[in-house]
Amino acid sequence: MYSTAQIPIYVDPTKYLTYYDRIQVFRSDQEKGPWTSLTASSYSPPILPLVHEAIQYPVVHDPEYQTAGTYLEVLLNETESFTFNFDIDLSGTEIIDHVYTATYGRISGFITQLPSICLQTITIGENKSLRVTGGTAADLLGFEVNDFAQGQNPHLILVDNVKKYTFQDTYSFDGAFYNFRLINLATSATSEFFGAISRDDYQNDAIQATITLKQYNGKPLRNQAVRLWATNIANVRDNILYTGTDLVRITDNDGFAVFSVVRGAVFSLSIPGTNIFRTIKIPTDVESVDLLDPSISIEDDMFKVHVPKLVAATRRSI
Repeated sequence: MYSTAQIPIYVDPTKYLTYYDRIQVFRSDQEKGPWTSLTASSYSPPILPLVHEAIQYPVVHDPEYQTAGTYLEVLLNETESFTFNFDIDLSGTEIIDHVYTATYGRISGFITQLPSICLQTITIGENKSLRVTGGTAADLLGFEVNDFAQGQNPHLILVDNVKKYTFQDTYSFDGAFYNFRLINLATSATSEFFGAISRDDYQNDAIQATITLKQYNGKPLRNQAVRLWATNIANVRDNILYTGTDLVRITDNDGFAVFSVVRGAVFSLSIPGTNIFRTIKIPTDVESVDLLDPSISIEDDMFKVHVPKLVAATRRSI
């Protein structure tokens, strides 16, 4: 069941504006992907089938289909159902014309160089969708039943001094995961993914906690593990039990890592392989937090280093 979700995105533009100028948003039903891009260089319509030539090539060959006595069922924007009945065998362009006429110009299409038929909406944007719901002509025309396509909005513009961005996903669902990366519109260069976070985290009292690590030569500290674990094994708040395993993230090529953490929770932060250790409390009145922010440390020191006091030997006078 789909529902609209407002997806907050937090990124510090001062770190990236030299290289990138847009934010590309992705969604998946699994934490590790595969990812479907919800944004593009410009507004675009949903296109079915999902595997298609993105460019509308000139029609080199208009394929003929044995469509006599078959039908195709399509759902537009998850609200309007259409059934296209084909009484005779039709060519690809004739099928598209039939669909266009039956939907009063709301669904059109094109033929790719393969050749194959692609259907698309006339209107554009992420709030437009197409779904094949059935029909004896579905397989014949190269569609799979329940194939779903969603339009795309332009990539979000990365703006100087703006750290919070919002993307609206009309067709979000329970268990959805979101991810994003930065992109240079002119060169198509992209950053690493910033890390998957579930829609459930966005809609409860969890926020994003970020950390950026660099070496002394100024280069990003890549592939470095960062560990968070709750100081209490379990905690009950507002009749909800909070518990779970340690959280570990690996920094990307920019030395960046992101966690999803609960507001008000107390964590210990460590960076394995170093003597860096810190106890922090996640603020309750913010939408995101930097794990290296001195104000969230429970102690005065930015980090407290635990060094065990071991007695190797006892000196005695003879």
